[in-house]
Amino acid sequence: MSVQHTSPPYQPLQSSPTARTFTVRQLLALAEAGRIRVPEFQRPLRWRQAQNLELLDSVWRNYPIGSLLFWNRRADPGEIQIGAARISVGEQASAFWVVDGQQRVTALAASLLDIAQPPGEKRWELYFDVEAPGFSTSSSSTTIPVRALGSLMRLGRHLQSAIWADNEDWVARAELAQQRLLDYEIPAYVVEADDEGALKAIFARLNSTGARMRSEEVFHALFGSHGAQGLDLSALQQVFESSEFGTPSRADVLKMVLAMSRQDPTNRVERFSEKDLAEFVNQDTAEETIRLVIDFLKLEAGVPHLRLIPYPVVLTILARWFREFPDTSAWNRRRLGWWLWAGAATAAHQRAEVSKLREQLRLIDGDEATSMDRLLRAVDPTKELPQWELKRFN
Repeated sequence: MSVQHTSPPYQPLQSSPTARTFTVRQLLALAEAGRIRVPEFQRPLRWRQAQNLELLDSVWRNYPIGSLLFWNRRADPGEIQIGAARISVGEQASAFWVVDGQQRVTALAASLLDIAQPPGEKRWELYFDVEAPGFSTSSSSTTIPVRALGSLMRLGRHLQSAIWADNEDWVARAELAQQRLLDYEIPAYVVEADDEGALKAIFARLNSTGARMRSEEVFHALFGSHGAQGLDLSALQQVFESSEFGTPSRADVLKMVLAMSRQDPTNRVERFSEKDLAEFVNQDTAEETIRLVIDFLKLEAGVPHLRLIPYPVVLTILARWFREFPDTSAWNRRRLGWWLWAGAATAAHQRAEVSKLREQLRLIDGDEATSMDRLLRAVDPTKELPQWELKRFN
C-alpha cells in the first residue's frame, strides 16, 4: 500500500543540501557574530542543565552527537537569543538558520560563550573538574567554569588565578579539555532555498519522531503565526484572556479549532491532507465560536473561570457544538448545561479516554434537537456512578 503526502506543507527542495562540517570553535564564532539564527517555526528550548552537561561530556569524549541542518540565507538586524540572554546583532548577508539542532547549538553557545545569562538561570552554568576529569553542575576549588574553556584568552586568565596553577598535570587537563571541545567537528547539511515552506516541512518531519513535538508546535511550525486559513492560536488564546475567563493552553485551543473544523482533535496535524486543511475554520469563525462557548459556560453552566471546568475536554466538545449550532435555542442551552454537569458526575468527560471524546463529537451531527438527545444519552446519570474517593489536598 502506498502513502502519498499531498498537503501544501510538503513541498520538495529544488536542490540537494550541501554536506560540510563545523568545528565547535567555528559555531561559537558564528553565534557571537549573529550569524546563527533561529527561525520563527522552531520550538522553545527544553533542555535542562543535565542534558546540556551530557552534551558537553559527549563532545569531550569524542562521541557522535548527530548532525545539524542549517538554512543559509540573509538575516535582518535585531535581537537574537543565546540561552536565555538576548543580544543585539547587525544585518547578515549570509546567516545560518537552525532547522535541526537548536538544542545542541544553544547548549554549546550558551555554555561556552562569555555571555551573561539572566540572574538565577543555571541551565548553562557548568564546570570542568581537573582533579577527577569530567563535567559538573557545581563548582569547587578544582573546577573551571566551562565558559572559560570557550576561548584561549579566558582560559589563560583563569589558569593564572587558579590556586593549582603550578600543577602541570591539572593545567594540561584543562588545556586538553578545551582543545577537545573547540576542535570537535560536527557534520551538518546546509540548504540553499527560497521557499520557507519546504524548510518548515523538513522541520516538522524531523521532529515527528524521536522527541516528538506537541501537535500545536507542529501546527505553528508548518503554518507560522498565522496558520491554515489565517489561524493564529495565540490570538485565540487572547479571546479567552480578554473575557477574563482564564487562558487555556495552545494545545487545548488547537483541539477546539480541529473540533470546529470537523477534524479529529486527537490526530497529529502533519497527517492532515490538503482537503482537510482547506476545511479548517477561519480566524473570525474560530473567535466567534470561542466567544459563544465562553458565554455559555458563564451564563448557562455557571462556570465563571476556566479552572472550574470539571474536565477541560468539554471545551473541545462545546467548540464543535457551537460551530454547528451557533444559535442554540434557550431550551437546548439549558439541556447542554445538564449534559456538562451530568458528564462530570458520571466521568463521561474524562480527558484520558480518547474514545469517549471521539464518540461524543460524532454525536453532534444533523439537527440540534437530535444531537442534544444523543449527548444526554451519552452521559445518562441513571447509569452506575463512579466511586469517588475524597483525599486530603493542600
